[in-house]
Amino acid sequence: MKQTVLVLSLIVSYLVGSIPSGYCFARYFFGIDVTKYGSGNIGATNVARVLGNKRYFFYIFLFDFFKAFMTVFLCEKLFFLSGKFLFLVAGFLLIGNGYSIFLRFRGGKGVATVLGILAFLFPLLLVCFVLVWIVLLLVSKQVFIASLGGTVSLLPAYYVLMTVDFWSVLFLVFIVSLVFFRHKNNLKGLMS
Repeated sequence: MKQTVLVLSLIVSYLVGSIPSGYCFARYFFGIDVTKYGSGNIGATNVARVLGNKRYFFYIFLFDFFKAFMTVFLCEKLFFLSGKFLFLVAGFLLIGNGYSIFLRFRGGKGVATVLGILAFLFPLLLVCFVLVWIVLLLVSKQVFIASLGGTVSLLPAYYVLMTVDFWSVLFLVFIVSLVFFRHKNNLKGLMS
């Protein structure tokens, strides 16, 4: 029974993560396919840039944030998942976000989803991420640099602030690796 619950939780998490909120918002309200403009990304930053209104960044960001938070929250409270099983759920959320079944396995870069997950699993790390993100954004004026810096801060902050656990470290390494991989085009552009 527990295996069935876990499998269902992972499937649902992937599907929830796959909901392309930025793409749907731009398509439904403005008739614009954001994958064809700007960076081609469906995330909050590109949607706001393409639509020309910074408010839309917060709409998309908050939807993705709470989508992730509520999924992990409900899997713990309703299905009694914990530890490595909850990390699996969170991992599938991120995979769904980056490789959406609804967009032929394209997707976002996962930062808002990461923050929603951190808000539930590691609230202290969320605070560290946000502080680093703000500082780097003020210095660099680049959202992606701030996001990568905030992501990099997660592991050292975890070692300093929390009791080290193998599955937690493994999950955080997965987060850092995935976010950097999803930003590979930004990094190539920065290097060139």
